[in-house]
This record gives sequence, C-alpha cells and structure tokens, in this order.
Amino acid sequence: MAHQKSPTSSSQFNIGHGELPLFRPPKGGNVVLKSSDGVEFCAHAAILKLASPVFDAMSSSKTKADIIIIQVTEKTSILSVVLQFIYPTKNPTILDHDMLAGCLMAIHKYDIQGALENLDEQISLNVPPRLLTSDPVRVYTLALKYGLRVTKRTAASLVTPARLDFCNLVTFPQLAQTYPTWELLRLANIQAMRFKLLSEVLFGFDKPPMLPEYQRPGLLSRDRKPWDTDHTKYTPCHFSCYDCAGKKMDQLERFQCTPSTWSLAWAQIVHKTLLNAPLEQSGFLFDMGILSKFRGAANVCQECLESLTTASRKPESEARKWFDHWAGGVKKVLEERWAGLENVYAI
Repeated sequence: MAHQKSPTSSSQFNIGHGELPLFRPPKGGNVVLKSSDGVEFCAHAAILKLASPVFDAMSSSKTKADIIIIQVTEKTSILSVVLQFIYPTKNPTILDHDMLAGCLMAIHKYDIQGALENLDEQISLNVPPRLLTSDPVRVYTLALKYGLRVTKRTAASLVTPARLDFCNLVTFPQLAQTYPTWELLRLANIQAMRFKLLSEVLFGFDKPPMLPEYQRPGLLSRDRKPWDTDHTKYTPCHFSCYDCAGKKMDQLERFQCTPSTWSLAWAQIVHKTLLNAPLEQSGFLFDMGILSKFRGAANVCQECLESLTTASRKPESEARKWFDHWAGGVKKVLEERWAGLENVYAI
C-alpha cells in the first residue's frame, strides 16, 4: 500500500486543475519506494525486476532484509503513475504536459520499456485529456527526446503554421531563444517541406495536374460553350469569359498555361487550408461547391466564375464532370506526394 509518515495520509494527489487517486500496489509487497515528498509505495521486487533492470539493480544492491527501502527522486504524482504503468492494471491518466514530461523522464531513467511503448500508443491515440492536439509542439519535442516513434510521427503532422509558424523570419529569433537549435531546425523543416509540396503541385499551372495532359486548342468565342462531350480535353483557362480570354488571343500557347482567376483563387484556398489541415479530412476542397466562396470576391472575375458554375447546375453536366475530373486529378497527386511527408514525419 502507499502511505505517508505523517498524522494524516492522502489517497489522492492534485496536479494542474485535476485530481487523481493515488495508485496502490496489491498487498504483500517487499520493496518500499519512497517518493521525494515522503510518500511510500510498498511494491513487489519480482514485478519491479521484470519491468525495470534499474529497479532490479537497486533492490539487489541492498542488504538482505524482509523489506527493502529505496529512496527515489520522483515526487508522489509521478511515482504513482510510473507504478501504474508497471503493474497490469488499466492505463493511468496523464493530466497535463508537465506530468507527461515527468513520467517520461522517470520511465527513461528506470528503463521501463513496456511503459514507454504503452505511453507512446496512449498519447498517439490522443485519448482524453488530448495532450497531443492541445499542444503538438510540446508533445513532438518530448517524443523526439524519449523515442516515442508513433507519437513523434503523429505530432509532426500537427505542427502547423496556424499553431506556431517556425518559418516566420520575424519571430524566428524569439523561437531560437525558446527551442534548442536542432529541435528548431527540425520543426522549421517539417513546415517548409509541407509548404514546398503544396506550392509545387497547386501553383504549377504549366504542368499536370493543374494543366491536364489532354488539352483542347483554341479559345472561346462569345457564343460557343467551353465544353463538349469529352471533359478531359479542357483546362481551367477554357472556363474564362470572353473578355479575359480575348486579351490573350495573340498568345494562344501561353494562354493555355495561364490560370483563370477562379482557378488561382481555388489553388490559394487549397494551399492555405492544407498547410494546417489533414488532407484526408479536406475532401470538401475538391468539390465544386467550394467555388461558392468566390462569389463577390474582388480577386475573381465573376463572369468567368459564372460561366462555370451556371453550366454545372444541370445534373450530369459536362462542366461538373470536367471539374470533378480536374480537381480529382489534383487531389490524387497530392495524396501521392503526401506519402513522402509521412517519411519526413517519421525521421
């Protein structure tokens, strides 16, 4: 059992804004672990030996006695959680990031490999109180330090500019005072590579997927619809109004690679969103309904936008088929490239 050498004893400890019950090993223990703040936990030498070679060495070095007493440097809250990881009970609750850091330090110190793997899974699954999503930067740095492979990969994907921009040259000097150089460079590199991936795909209007491989030559006239039965032949520039298209009539080849204002605005909103959100949760970006966000926008030609959205209102319209084909192709390429980001997150 756990007890404290004082007139009263507590069966709970406070940390942050929460309160957890003090873990009590089963009766019959023969090793007393005394916390830095005076609470004793009567544990079992056989279980400690199996869980931790460090605890095994500490207890073996003591003189033979019915009860072995070991003074540790961990406070009660940390020691209680560490023992809960060691004993085959339900997973302990880690209430905040300071508690997580203390537990990881103790688990690493006593070489409790099973507890490390357990904690890696628990944090990566973002179980309540959801330490991963509440501060992924802190969790990432802890995972990096203590070798939590699954948590490190998951947290890295959540270290986004919306939370903390590590590529901002204005705030970079301040960040350099907060994070060790090697951590800072890793975090900046994660964000920079994601930015580069999105920029290469979404703003490459002169090559696939933004410029489809099958193009229909020629420009629009005032009375001709910009589509036929083969929607794979078109590019975003074909869905421009006559005034926008007509300005480049003498530069046909160059015009084919020039984005319409609505397609540029679409690329920008996809880029901005995916810098901070998971691709697998952003399917709405590749649905034609996203274009409604550009109605009334000063940077989008409303006549060009109307030429596409009006035609797409009919069921099974060629315009909608074209957009689904084009945007779906962009999404497919992003998904293929995204797999490379996962390799970066795992490093």
